[in-house]
Amino acid sequence: MTPIRSASAEALNTTYIECNRRIHALRAMGEDVKAYGRVLVPKILRAFPDEICRPCIIQVKRDGHSEGDAKLMEFLSGEVHGALTAQKICGETSLASNFTPTAATLHVRF
Repeated sequence: MTPIRSASAEALNTTYIECNRRIHALRAMGEDVKAYGRVLVPKILRAFPDEICRPCIIQVKRDGHSEGDAKLMEFLSGEVHGALTAQKICGETSLASNFTPTAATLHVRF
């Protein structure tokens, strides 16, 4: 994963979506993602800015979850959604004005 250089809402969303795509690809290949937690979590965290990673690590540790727990992606989802919502509330526009929020982008039916 390429680390985010500019912590814009779009960059956070794009990186979050890419992380989810890779995790879903591993699951589709029959891999037990939880077994790779100690490898995946640091790689995912390195892609996000420190100001997002620190509170995430603190929250996961405070709640007593393991490093490979799905709580990481849940926390990151909240951060990304918050950044997108704040951008929309503040009326900030970007080149990607038709950006789909993370939850809508990842909605998959089987």
